Order: sequence, then C-alpha cells, then structure tokens
Amino acid sequence: MLSEAIHSLVDTGNQAILILGLKQASGVPDKSTNMDTHVLHTLDRSSTRLAYSG
Repeated sequence: MLSEAIHSLVDTGNQAILILGLKQASGVPDKSTNMDTHVLHTLDRSSTRLAYSG
C-alpha cells in the first residue's frame, strides 16, 4: 500500500510538471532561443544521465 501511495504521489508530480511545460510551450516564441541548441543540449544531458545510471 505504501508503494502505491508513493507511486500515486510521483504520478501527480509528473502531471504537474507536464502541465507547467505545456503552459510554457504554448507561449509566444522568443527570437533569442535557438531550438536546435536546446534540443541537442537536452538529448546530451539525458544520454549522460543514462550512462551514469548504469
């Protein structure tokens, strides 16, 4: 039961982060932001974390 409660709490937090991301993404694009650089940076950080996690 405790593990299900923790799982539900984490799922709720995940949904909150998703909603914040969707609100931020729906705004007007900023000319100073280069999307290609952001995507590459995100992929690089994700692959690094995956490599360190084992």
